[in-house]
Amino acid sequence: MLNDRTTRQLLWIALLAVALRLAYQALMLQFGGSFDNGSDSGKYLNIAREFLAGGFGNHSGEQLERMPLYPAFLAAIFHFAGTDNLRAVASVQAFVDALSVIGIGVAARSMSERFAAPSALAAAVIPNFLVHASYILTETVFILFFVWGLCALLWALKRNTLLLLVTGGLLFGLALMTRPVMIHYLAALVPALAAALWLQGKGSVLRSATLAVIPAILILAFAAPRAIDHYRHYGYLSLTAQEGTHLLNWFYGCLASATPCAERGRVVEETRPIAEQRIAALGKDKDNPFAVSAVESRLAIEKILSTPPALIATSMSAGMFRVLMQTGFYESFAQFRQQPSFLSAMPGHSATERMSNFVAANRTNVFMMLWVLTQVALVLSRLVQLAGLVHGLREPAFRGATLILAATIVYFLVLTGPVASPKYRIPIEPPLLILLGIGWVWLRDRFPRQNATRIQAA
Repeated sequence: MLNDRTTRQLLWIALLAVALRLAYQALMLQFGGSFDNGSDSGKYLNIAREFLAGGFGNHSGEQLERMPLYPAFLAAIFHFAGTDNLRAVASVQAFVDALSVIGIGVAARSMSERFAAPSALAAAVIPNFLVHASYILTETVFILFFVWGLCALLWALKRNTLLLLVTGGLLFGLALMTRPVMIHYLAALVPALAAALWLQGKGSVLRSATLAVIPAILILAFAAPRAIDHYRHYGYLSLTAQEGTHLLNWFYGCLASATPCAERGRVVEETRPIAEQRIAALGKDKDNPFAVSAVESRLAIEKILSTPPALIATSMSAGMFRVLMQTGFYESFAQFRQQPSFLSAMPGHSATERMSNFVAANRTNVFMMLWVLTQVALVLSRLVQLAGLVHGLREPAFRGATLILAATIVYFLVLTGPVASPKYRIPIEPPLLILLGIGWVWLRDRFPRQNATRIQAA
């Protein structure tokens, strides 16, 4: 297997990915940066400490709000490397991320041998992966299981269908134990997978639909014990007690502003008294975190339904556009303790004047020049990915897999909605990177043929 050219390429690319991440982390520390991003990292660290003290499943507030797999990952590293050894965690995450890079290459390889290396190479250098491998956050571990689950489903379109669908479901179940957003992914996954299996000749419509349910059943099997445990103790069949807060204070908070999240603070302040009044009316259930989450969810849904459709369309579109178009490198400013000076902050009466002031202000600012470079590369990559999407849907051999990739992108974009941040793009980076590989190879093959045609015509 190691003698296979593509396999060797993927292994070298994985080594490059590890080297880049370890170098980035070492440089970050030289600038006084930290692997702890504050509130979110702190919650996972607290749960990991509880696990180390024998408090797994003790129904503490933070354990009810967060899925258990990532804190268990932290606790395992701390057990061997010392409590709160964040450098050790980040180093392990560099290798975990490299496994995801290989997974993206192998997933792309299911469509064509030629797509593997470009997709994996892009994954090795993409800022969003590089940045989040250096934070105490769930993204790196989540993406490992998600990528390989997606890889299993894409290969299931070609061979060992039943075995690989089961494998994909198990891996997606582990991803669910990292982030609860996977539970709603079923709504996009099942129809897309059924259509893909049918398009790739894996049976009738009925058989394809039946096979497509297999991963969904396994995902639900992972969810069931935790949800049932919460029902037994709190009366709510729910995975986390965080859903209501997120829906009310983040999704609706950002939705109620035409500019994504710009007025979130004001919206939260407006809804807080209403939420507090309804929570107080719960009586003794006000100490039940799931009852509180349910109240917040109902209030959020009321508010969303009363929001003007035009504002919903504007906020959703703007938020999803920013999720797609904002480089993950902007997080590096916080990690390296740098103060950014973006174009939007530049003075000037015209776009030309503001651009001139931006260049003058950042001519010697290495971080801002790198940000410009990554932002330009991201915009160009979106054009290549669009070409990859079109080619993938037009080519019968790739159509089924491309449909799954497209459904995944749409699902996570809609789920993120107006909450505009590259962090929430993490789950759609793998399908985007595979589309990048498809688009790159297609364009690379297309233009030489066009040039050769012109030369012959001349």
